[in-house]
Amino acid sequence: KDLGGIIIAAHIFRSSGIGERIYNLKNYFDALEIYPFKTSLDIFPLKIPLIAGSDAHTPWTIGFACTFIHEAKSNIDDIIECIVKGKAIPIIRKSYYLRKILDSPHLLKFFVKRISPRF
Repeated sequence: KDLGGIIIAAHIFRSSGIGERIYNLKNYFDALEIYPFKTSLDIFPLKIPLIAGSDAHTPWTIGFACTFIHEAKSNIDDIIECIVKGKAIPIIRKSYYLRKILDSPHLLKFFVKRISPRF
């Protein structure tokens, strides 16, 4: 924060996330990531700004989630200010499970080609 950044808790309810500790640590964060959405319904009462990002690990899942900045901004400081003030809107276009299903054929093809290039 001393350098102008913000702290966003990501993947809260994954096994590697902070989980239920978010309720005790909420004052340390400027925003929360709510993707995948299926695990995030209980965070709304925290009254912390929300964002979403696809966190895509493959090209096929880019854009499944994003954050819409309510006002057009041209620099990072203005974007950060919008997030902190709650003027950012998380947009989730596809479910977590659909993302995994859509990824599967592409990943399978990728790994098969690595094992046997003739496919």
